[in-house]
Amino acid sequence: MGVFNILKRFILFTIITVLLLGFIVTVNPFHNNFLTYGLPLNNGAQEKIPVLCYHHVYDGNIKKSVFKDSNTVLPLSLFEKHMKYLHNNNFYTATLDELADFMEGKIDLPKKTVVLTFDDGYRSAKGLIYPVLKKYNFQGSVFIIGKYSEEASNNIHRFENFQYLSYEDMQEISDVFTFENHTFDMHRLDINKMPSLIVSTPKEVETDLLTLQSKLDCKYFAYPYGAYDNTALTVLQETGHKLAFTVNEGYVEMSTPKYEIPRFGMFSYTNMLEFRKIVNLKA
Repeated sequence: MGVFNILKRFILFTIITVLLLGFIVTVNPFHNNFLTYGLPLNNGAQEKIPVLCYHHVYDGNIKKSVFKDSNTVLPLSLFEKHMKYLHNNNFYTATLDELADFMEGKIDLPKKTVVLTFDDGYRSAKGLIYPVLKKYNFQGSVFIIGKYSEEASNNIHRFENFQYLSYEDMQEISDVFTFENHTFDMHRLDINKMPSLIVSTPKEVETDLLTLQSKLDCKYFAYPYGAYDNTALTVLQETGHKLAFTVNEGYVEMSTPKYEIPRFGMFSYTNMLEFRKIVNLKA
C-alpha cells in the first residue's frame, strides 16, 4: 500500500512538472528577453527592423502654405494615419537602446517592430507629434541641432517658418522622446554647397559632437543631409556614439554596420499603401 501511494505521488509530480514546463515555453519563447525588457510577446522574433525618418509635421493646408514645395513636411492628418495604423495592427515602437541591443544579439524584438525617428528638432515634435505618440504609448527619438535649440531657449528663432525645440521643451516631452545628436552647429553647407561635417577637420568634428553630448548625453547620431566620410565614422567611434543613422533606405539587421544605419524617409507623398509596405517588410 505504501509503494502504491509513492507511485501515485511520483506520477502526479511528473504530470505537474510537464505542465509547468509547457506553460513556461509557451509564454516565454525568447529566453526571458521580453520579460526582462518589458517587451510585448507576439508571434516570433523580428529579423529586420524598419527605422522611419520624419522631419516636420504641419497642421494646416500644406498646398496653401509656405511648405507647399517641401516634401519633408507631413500633414498632421497623414502622420496620424501612420500612427493609427501601427497601433491598430499591434506594432511595437522600439527605443534606440533596444535597437542597439538587438544588433548586438542581446535581445530579441517582437514581430511588427518599428523605430520612430525625427530629424532636426522642430517644435512640432512637442505641439503636434508628442500628443499622438502619447495617445498610443509610442516611443520616439528626436535628432537635435544643438545651436538651434540653444537659440530657442533664449527665445531666438533664426527662421521665419520653422521653430525648434528648446532645452526646456525637451524636458517636458522626455517621457515619450529621447534626444540625440544631429551636430551642435554643423547642419549647414559651406560656400561650395558641401556639408560642414564632410569639409571640417577631425578636431572640429570632435569638438562639435562633444558640445552637444555634454548637454544631452547623446549616444546616437544622424548625419546632416545623410552625408558622411571615414573621418566622421572614426570620430563617432572615438566619441562613444553607439549607432549613426543615414538616409539610405533599407532595413536594420544584426549584420548592419553600426555607423551606417538605414532609414525609410517619410514624406508628404508617403501614402498608406507605401507605408504599409515599409512597416510590413515588403518595401
